[in-house]
Formats: sequence, C-alpha cells, structure tokens
Amino acid sequence: DVRIQELLLAQRGLEARLSRLEALLGAAGPARQPRTPVKAVTPNATAGPSGLDVGLADLGQALLLMAGAFMLRAFTDSGLLPLLGGVALGLVYAVLWIGLAGRAAGRGKPVRALTYGITAALIAYPILWEAPTRFGVMPPGLAALLAAVLVALALLAGWRQRIRSLAWVHVSGAMAVAVALHFATGVSEPFIGLLLLLGLGTVWLGYHFKWHGLRWWTALVTDFMVLVLVSIASSGNGVPAHYAGLSVGLAQGLAGALLVVYLGSFALRTLWRQRDVTLFEVVQTAAALAIGFGGAVRIAHAHGHGGQWLGPAALVAAGACYLVAFAFVDRRVGRGRNFIFYTSLALVLAMTGSTLVSGGAALSLIWGLLGLASAVLGVAYDRITLRVHSALYLAVAAWRSGLLGFAFAAFLAPAPRLLGGPGAAGYIVLLLALLGYLVLAVVRRHLPGSEQAALPRLALLVTTVLGLAGLLVALALRLASSWDVQDLTAAAVVARVAVPSGAAVLLATGGRRRPLREWTWLVYPVLALGGAMLLVGLRQGHAGALFLGCAFFGGALIASPWLLRARGPRPTPAGGSD
Repeated sequence: DVRIQELLLAQRGLEARLSRLEALLGAAGPARQPRTPVKAVTPNATAGPSGLDVGLADLGQALLLMAGAFMLRAFTDSGLLPLLGGVALGLVYAVLWIGLAGRAAGRGKPVRALTYGITAALIAYPILWEAPTRFGVMPPGLAALLAAVLVALALLAGWRQRIRSLAWVHVSGAMAVAVALHFATGVSEPFIGLLLLLGLGTVWLGYHFKWHGLRWWTALVTDFMVLVLVSIASSGNGVPAHYAGLSVGLAQGLAGALLVVYLGSFALRTLWRQRDVTLFEVVQTAAALAIGFGGAVRIAHAHGHGGQWLGPAALVAAGACYLVAFAFVDRRVGRGRNFIFYTSLALVLAMTGSTLVSGGAALSLIWGLLGLASAVLGVAYDRITLRVHSALYLAVAAWRSGLLGFAFAAFLAPAPRLLGGPGAAGYIVLLLALLGYLVLAVVRRHLPGSEQAALPRLALLVTTVLGLAGLLVALALRLASSWDVQDLTAAAVVARVAVPSGAAVLLATGGRRRPLREWTWLVYPVLALGGAMLLVGLRQGHAGALFLGCAFFGGALIASPWLLRARGPRPTPAGGSD
C-alpha cells in the first residue's frame, strides 16, 4: 500500500534526525543533572547503632570483665589457686585491661577506653588493699610501688586521647589505697612517697593538659597526709605503738620533700618556661612551707636533733630566691607577679632560716642588719621591693628585741615599771632603724614622689618614732626619780602628754621639707596619742600634771596645723617603682 510506504519513509527520516541530534549532544558533553539530590532508598539498608546501644554494649563488656575477676577470686577462695598466685593473676588481669584501654584510645574510642580503665581500677586497687591487710601476702612498700606502676600505665593508656576521667579514677584510687594502708598497716613512708609522686605527676599534667582540678585534689590529700605524718613523728609522748617502725629521720625528709617537689616544679615552670605564677602555685607554696618545712622543723625540735641543716638550707634558698628574682625574673620577664612571688618567698625563708640558726638578742641583730643591708641595696639599685623588705626586717627586729614592747609599755604600763630599759639589743635595733630610715630618706639618686615609694620610709619612721618616744618617756621618769619626785604617776602623765606633743610639732616642722613629706602623715596620729594620754590624766586628777599636760598639748594643737599649712607645695611625683 502507498500510505504504508509513506509512513515507513517518514519514520526513517525521524530516526535519522534523532541520530544526528544525539551525535550533536554527545559532542557538546553530557547533560547536566538537576541540582536537587534525589535520596535513593534501598530497602536492604540497616541503621547504625545508637548511643544507647553502644553504652549498653560497653556496660556489658565491663560486667564480663568483672565476671573474670570474680572467677579468679572464687578460685583463690576455694584453694584452687594459692593466695599469692591469685593476687598476681588479678593484677596481671587488671594490667591486661589497662593495655586494652590504651588500644581503644589509640583507635579513637574514648568511651570504651574509659570503660576498660575504670574496670581495671575496680579490679586492681581492692587487691592492693587486701593483699597487705587481709591476706598478708604483700609488704606495704610493694603495694605502694605497684599502685604507682598502675597509675603510670593508666595515664599512658589515656595519653593519646587525653582522657581526663581515666586519670581522675586511677589517681583517686591510688590515693585511697595509700591513705587506707597508711592507717591500717602503721607504715607511713612508702605511702607518703607515693602521694608525693602523684602530686608531682598531676602538677605537670596540669601544665600540659590544663587538668587543673586534679592537681588541687592531689595536693590537698598530700598536704593532709604529710601533716598527719608530722603529728605522728613529733608527738610529745613519742611515736605511737601502731607506728613503731616509723623512721623519724625519713619522716623529716619526706616533710621537706613536700616543699622540694612542689616548689621545684613551680620554679622550673616560671623560669624555664617563663610563665606567670598561678593561684594554685601561690597557695600550694604557702602550704608546703607551713606543712613541709615547718613540719621538718617541728620534728627536729621534738627529738632534739636532725635540724642542723634546716636553718642553713633555708638561708641558702633565700639567697637563691633573691638571685632568681633580680638576676633572672627581672631581666627576662619583668617586675610582675613572678618577681613579687620570689622576693616574698626569699623574705620568708630568710626570716625562718635565721630563726633556726640563732635566737635571742643575736636574732634581733641579724634581722636589724638584714634590714639595713636591704635599705642600702634598695637605694643603690633603686628597688622598692628591697626597701619594703628593709622596713619589714627592722620592724620584726624591733619587736623581737623588745623595743616596740617597751615603747607601748611607756604609754600604758604603771610608772615604776619604766625605770628600766629595752636592753642593749633594743638600743642597737633602734639605731639600725634610724640609719635605715636616713638611708631611704636622704641617700637617694632621685626623689620618688609616689605613695608606693614613701610607704617603706613611713614604716621605718613609725618604728623609729615609737622607739624614741618610749625611751624619752622612760628617761623623763628616771630623771624624776633621781630628783626625788614623790608622785611618779603625775610625772608619767606629764611625760606621756609632752613627748607626743613635742613629736607632733617636730614632725610638722620636718615635713615642710619635700624629701620628708611622710613626716606630716604622722602629725595627727601622734596628736591623737597625746590627747588620749591627757584624758587618762584627767581620770587620775593630778592638778599640776593636768596644768602642764594641757599647756603642752594645747601648744601642739596650735603650732602643728599652722606648720602644716605653711609647708609649701607638694613635690611632683617621679619614678621609683618596681
């Protein structure tokens, strides 16, 4: 049929056109797919495990691990395994799972690693408790050593993923065993050593990984147990029978080691790594000084020997701290928190060490000479820190020598008691305080005008004024006694009002000079002292004494404010700071 032939021809033409179009599209590149992705749904796909499923699986594994430990315990209790063999296998079993914890951490599975590590702790530390106590198959020293090894392995296992919880579990477990065995066995030395090692390790873990809470917790427990050790070793009735095997010398060394371990770590960090001191370092240094060094001193005093090295060691450490502060910290870091930390530590160590090597009047003279030397060096090198230390040394020397006590008694004690004196040491310390003040106030390369620079001078001035005032009141009473004055109480009223009144006028006069502006700060406190003494005299009712007292005090009230107003402009602040 003709129509059929035409349709076939038309179909062949369409096929030819389609072939040419496909050829053209193929040369131009594949057609772009729509941007909206089409999610293919495969009926055979299975969902991954949920967090709950993983947690339940890990818990199941932990229970299986504990089942293995209880199986070993059952074999040991039934006699199938000897006690020592059961303990050894139990510890090996715990170490095995610590190793698997490290393997899981290396594969990026911290939850599983923590599960294995916690289970290992629940297996190992109860064994270390029972082996020396209930079973009696392990000496306490070996238990402490094995606990240290387990902690080290656990920390190594969590090192890659920095699993803090694993460190908390094993460090806390080892500390619990150490504290419990210390009290249960009566053996102290190995467990205090273990705690010191844990303290050292957690300090550096805190530096590297910022695990700050762990080092606080470990330091707290270590400080407490060293304090317990000191109380046992320094007991007035001797070492208790439960701790009969305690070595007093070793106990003293462990107490000193508390300071060495922590302060050594802090020094390495602040000097070698050039970091600022932290709150933890300041607090723990104070605690280590009080508990560690103070505990070693207490043990030495309790037994009358073993403390010969403590005083010289403290003085050497004080010199080293001063050297570190001025030769290293000041040059490399500057006069910031580290500088204050090391100079304050040097001051405490110097006073403590000198107390241990000397006593009585000699100690007062040592502190006085240290104060004068600090004043000279503070002026020579323009260091306010050393000037402050000068004021502190001399103030403590004045208290130790009895100078300040005599000065207070001059205004408060009954008159007959003042016919003596503060002693030779008091006079020498007063002279040293006066020289120290003159060094700071006069021998200066420039005139520091800041309040900070004037405070050390003010402290030395207060010490000097108190000492001189007390001596003047005592001198007046001695003169009255030598002149056969019958009523020394009335003479005391006059002297106690006249000396502060004259001192106020003298201070107001001296304060007119710019270098001595701190004198003016004492005018009104000294006047207040004179007024208080006048009120005390009013209660006693001596008319002649009140006449003279009112005359002296009234004249000082008129002259002192006038002198203060006429003293001229204040100096312009300049330099002088650490």
